[in-house]
Amino acid sequence: MEYLYVILFIFTILISLRGGRGRNVPLVLYYAIIGSFAIVSINLREHSPDINAYEVIFHSGEDRIEPIFMLLVEFCKRISNNVLVLVIFVMIISCSIKSVLFYKMSTYPLLSILIWVSNLFIMQETIAYRAALASALIFAAIYLKHSGKSLYAYVCIFIAFGFHFSSLIGLPLLFVSKEQTHKRFFLCFLLLSYVNYLTFKFDLFPFLNVLNHEGLRNLHSIYEDNEMANPLNMIQLANVCINLVLWSKIDLLKTRNQYAVVMLKMHTIGCSMFPLFFNYVTVAIRLADLLLLSSVIMYPLLTDCYRTRISRMLPIAIASILGYFTITTWFF
Repeated sequence: MEYLYVILFIFTILISLRGGRGRNVPLVLYYAIIGSFAIVSINLREHSPDINAYEVIFHSGEDRIEPIFMLLVEFCKRISNNVLVLVIFVMIISCSIKSVLFYKMSTYPLLSILIWVSNLFIMQETIAYRAALASALIFAAIYLKHSGKSLYAYVCIFIAFGFHFSSLIGLPLLFVSKEQTHKRFFLCFLLLSYVNYLTFKFDLFPFLNVLNHEGLRNLHSIYEDNEMANPLNMIQLANVCINLVLWSKIDLLKTRNQYAVVMLKMHTIGCSMFPLFFNYVTVAIRLADLLLLSSVIMYPLLTDCYRTRISRMLPIAIASILGYFTITTWFF
């Protein structure tokens, strides 16, 4: 199945190279690609370090897990006593919401799918199932809020919170303006988070030390040596560099995509999580996973940053590099 995932990934790159980037991609092909990745990823669950934990939750009725997720667990147990039913159910909901929203919100839907499956898809859809669904609901909330459906947006955040407590970070995102860039504020926020990490190492969140929850301690032991959480690792620094390029062209990009300002602010906060929570690796990874999904909307817009052939190839090049690191890290 690992090789099938690689083949699908290369196939998506080739379609993008052939010009299938904008909305000229047939909807049938668009959803067929997403469906194929979803089917393949179900069979990749043995690569998930969390699958054993989900089996324990499924069979023991773990009471420390978020309440709405536990309601879904009980519902799935009535269908079958196999945890795979829960995994498939969550994945179908998550992938369905994301695929619809990416098509509605992205200027280049197929490039968005390419960025998604090159990086965050494996981490979320095949490992962190709850976070995957929570991030989909946060995206839905942002879309609904800016479509004039505020009540439904708050409902989405409430449900997301019931699946993953960290999705509470989605609530302030609903109040972020999509018109005013507040460029200086967000760039200073990103800069100061790194200045503090590189120089002062000041613990900005000492109150988190009181969260001596057994589940958090276990998670910290899993993630504390994870290179992914290093604020200076190559992928994180690449995210920061791309973020700065996008900010330099935000006045242009917001004319190309009505969600560009909101998504770039979300991406900036996501880039700040690792230096900001350098003492709390679990918190950093959980929050960054939710927020950096905005890259799916923003990175394809690199196509419009410069009027050159190279800029049109940038999203595909980034997806290819991310895909290489993701595939070699998880599969080979």
